[in-house]
Amino acid sequence: MQTSTVPGVCADAMQALDREDLRGAIGLLEAEQARQPGSDVHAFLGLAYFRSEQYEPAARHYAAALELAPDRADWRDMLALAQA
Repeated sequence: MQTSTVPGVCADAMQALDREDLRGAIGLLEAEQARQPGSDVHAFLGLAYFRSEQYEPAARHYAAALELAPDRADWRDMLALAQA
């Protein structure tokens, strides 16, 4: 099971999300995901896409995160919301 902890990128992305800079957060996370994919990055991408009302890519990223970390009930809940 591969997980990724990228506190710098995730922290920067969360700050961008807090500022409602959804495009900025997605850009940071997509670049990190291309460089070093992992469950955390997928989940943060899911959140960023969900908050920008792009539910299909949100669901895709939550599903990818759950493949790497299937024990995350919070991500499973977000996947269900994105698919609703």
